[in-house]
Amino acid sequence: MAIAKKKRKITPSADPSMDQLEKWLEETTLDEEIILANLAFDPVIAGKQLHNKRFGITDFQGLEANRVLLGAMLDCLEA
Repeated sequence: MAIAKKKRKITPSADPSMDQLEKWLEETTLDEEIILANLAFDPVIAGKQLHNKRFGITDFQGLEANRVLLGAMLDCLEA
């Protein structure tokens, strides 16, 4: 009978680099949501600030849904 090797599963909590990556992604997502909230509540001022800093869709590194929403908001401001 052949002995099967057991593969050790690495859970995110067991790997410190994965924990750091998850924390960074959570912080990035929160920052992006704050930007989107500012655009929703005061689109003119927030839009001008983003435009002056040449901030665009490609600067969002978190969730794809946030990128889509930012793109739609920026398109509305440019129109």
